[in-house]
Amino acid sequence: MKIQLALCTLAAVLTSSLPVSAFAADPSVQLTSFVMLFPRGPVAELCGVVTGIESGYAVARIAADYNTSRVGYYNVLVAKDGRFCTTLTTYYGTAQASVEILGHTVQSAGMSVSSALTR
Repeated sequence: MKIQLALCTLAAVLTSSLPVSAFAADPSVQLTSFVMLFPRGPVAELCGVVTGIESGYAVARIAADYNTSRVGYYNVLVAKDGRFCTTLTTYYGTAQASVEILGHTVQSAGMSVSSALTR
């Protein structure tokens, strides 16, 4: 019994020391579009893509107006193909996304509103 316990403990230690990665390549998150939905309103649509993850589950954290004192945070589920879109409120027209995978945070470059839809 003690030998089995010792072998199980040794196997657990050896298995946990092996490098485990959820990354297919270097993970990255990139914002692909950021568009105001109304000419005179604070509502915008933000889309992006996460690449380099093997797992089919990730959550992108969006920081709207990230370079101001009025930051708004949004959590968005990333689809299996790595794409995500959400609507958000922005008063300054800036946003940034990050994804945390196994304790590693990957952050996008900031993005400003590209254009407004007109009716």
